[in-house]
Amino acid sequence: MISPPTDSLYKFLAISGLVIVGWSVAFPWDKHLEYELKVAEVKAEVQKSKLKVERLNSQYKSLLDEESKLQAERSEQDRKLKLAAIEGRKQKLYIEMLEAQQPVDERVEALKVLQDALWSYYLMGLVSIIAGLILAVAGFFLWYGRVQRYVDVKLRQDTEKET
Repeated sequence: MISPPTDSLYKFLAISGLVIVGWSVAFPWDKHLEYELKVAEVKAEVQKSKLKVERLNSQYKSLLDEESKLQAERSEQDRKLKLAAIEGRKQKLYIEMLEAQQPVDERVEALKVLQDALWSYYLMGLVSIIAGLILAVAGFFLWYGRVQRYVDVKLRQDTEKET
């Protein structure tokens, strides 16, 4: 198991900053891919629903045409029966069109919410990258300036004494 470097606080800060930078890049990337998959799924559903609405709309228009043709019929009784049947089918088609349109509207709203969430992930990632870079740079400078430089000098002196 990997354990964090606890021999020096500055080393710990530096390596933690690098880990934060790595996470800050990976997390928003993962969320972006997840979002793109959902967008593709929603676009397919929207297209399917639009085609259904178009089909229902063309049926509705054909009923309107049929209704206008019936207006010219002479038999009042026959015309009223056919008009009532057409009116029932028109209402049924209208309800079906509304039902077909509702998932489209819901999915478009869901996409807006997902887009807002994605932008918050991007912002969080950007802030984390900046914080991680500051932490890493400060940690490495402090580690070298306050610890490693003196260890190197002592090591050099010990090597010179031995020779």
